[in-house]
Amino acid sequence: MVANVFQFEWEVGLIEWLQQLISLFPFLKNVFIAMTFLGEPFFPVLVGGLYYFGFDKDKGRQIFLMCLFSQMFTNQLKNIVRRQRPYIANESIECLRPAVYNEDPYDLHKQGYSFPSGHATLISSMACFFHKDAQNRIATIIWIMFTILLCISRFALGVHYPSDVLGGVLIGVTSSILLMYVFEKYGEYKAFLLTLLVALPGFFFVTTKEFYSVFGLFIGFACGDTFEKKYVNFCSSDNFWEVTIRMAVGGLLFLGVNYLLKYLFGIIGITNDYIKWFLYIVRYGTATFLTVGIYSLCFRYLNLNKKEA
Repeated sequence: MVANVFQFEWEVGLIEWLQQLISLFPFLKNVFIAMTFLGEPFFPVLVGGLYYFGFDKDKGRQIFLMCLFSQMFTNQLKNIVRRQRPYIANESIECLRPAVYNEDPYDLHKQGYSFPSGHATLISSMACFFHKDAQNRIATIIWIMFTILLCISRFALGVHYPSDVLGGVLIGVTSSILLMYVFEKYGEYKAFLLTLLVALPGFFFVTTKEFYSVFGLFIGFACGDTFEKKYVNFCSSDNFWEVTIRMAVGGLLFLGVNYLLKYLFGIIGITNDYIKWFLYIVRYGTATFLTVGIYSLCFRYLNLNKKEA
């Protein structure tokens, strides 16, 4: 994997200044790490899951698809631009927390490229969605402040340039507006089709596993949601315990199937990249389909199946 180095002087200066500030006030490092942790994929999955399996299935469907759309587009753009991370290109910048935790921060294959920021894309797309859906101004302000702090954390920790974050915000907001428009005007199936069309070009040039993992999530969710709507069609719920059961069992099922397939595929010892990418799709697609589609069949046995009209 080859990376390109291009940067603005003000970006490097801003990162250096923030890291000097962190050295003076060490608690800021933990604050920024906590903020960036909330931008990991688990957060939109948690929020989307709460809506899909609980409060409002239609909104949950939009959240999941919006996040998948933005991440597949972002991963394609990363592989086109191939920008090196700032702490690799500049000795004066320290990596305070790698993009992929517990991995060698200088391993480009594992850490990936810098532009645009996937965290900024995810959180800004969700902020845009909830801004439109917000019932009061306070909720909107909270989302905006949360988004700003998380975006700052990405370059304060040295893993992104400010322009990476700005690019991610632009992609996140644009993809959110586009998907919401398609959902409202043309329906969910056209939104699924648009997401598929956006993803397909990536198969010709993307060489990072994240793209194929996210595509697997998309295929699994599209198939699982279609299956659920045809054979189960459970209704939303505002009952705390009902939502908790749905989420807990669904989350454990996804993690269990995902890790089981990871273990089984690891035993095979595949070295060919193309086969590895295909297995990423199979792994994440299978786990998602079982969680969204097949698992919902259990609702009738748990008395959680009240069908939507």
